[in-house]
Amino acid sequence: MSLFVIWFCRIVGVLFSTLYLCLLAQRLRFLTSSTVTEGEVIDQKPHYQKPVPITGRAAKAVGIFAFFADLFSRLRPQQEQGVLHHARPGPLMNFPVVRYTFGDRTVEFTHPVGSDSISFPTGTKVPVRYQPEWPEVAMISSFGSIWMPVIILAILSGMFLAVGFFGIGKQ
Repeated sequence: MSLFVIWFCRIVGVLFSTLYLCLLAQRLRFLTSSTVTEGEVIDQKPHYQKPVPITGRAAKAVGIFAFFADLFSRLRPQQEQGVLHHARPGPLMNFPVVRYTFGDRTVEFTHPVGSDSISFPTGTKVPVRYQPEWPEVAMISSFGSIWMPVIILAILSGMFLAVGFFGIGKQ
């Protein structure tokens, strides 16, 4: 394994570890200062996932690949004539819209975690975790929505640190 790959993995691993620790501290603060109540899913907000902007060498590589893919697709005979295919910007994600009562007012929010399938159907009663100081800062209180980003960052940082510092994967 080259020295460049080892140092790259070390730097990325340390960055992911820093993000992991910051997100973990934020989630723990949120859990200790928030309150749980019951809410109801009132709607699904569909949203197309935006493509990730690519710059630099990666953009050139993707551009070259896209150019040749388009060129070869034009050289192949078309199976379907007269059919117009619309390209979408990305996969359709559904974000549940939740309503809950805080004191004497009703608060609605869109859950920040979306899914390509409907994970919380309309009319479902869900536990809502919110900040009493800012009732608009709320989320559905489920294991996945609270801890999945933390777990993903922990796994990514562990993989990069294992390769960068312990040479796992050396030949």
